[in-house]
Amino acid sequence: MPEFDLYQFEDRIDELLVTVKRLQVENRTLRSEVEAHIHRNAELKERIQSVVERIRALEDNPTSLAEISESQA
Repeated sequence: MPEFDLYQFEDRIDELLVTVKRLQVENRTLRSEVEAHIHRNAELKERIQSVVERIRALEDNPTSLAEISESQA
């Protein structure tokens, strides 16, 4: 049966602590990125909904579309 090496055990604990700290930092970074993506998705969803509403309004009132086309010509 191998002997217990206290120094080796301490070294391994130190390695694990370094790994834990690194993973905590990485986790915070990733959570921040996810939050930014969620915010950006919400903004884009609002913009798309606005475009869809404008398209539906134009479909409901085709004369508006003709007026817009004439004013741009």
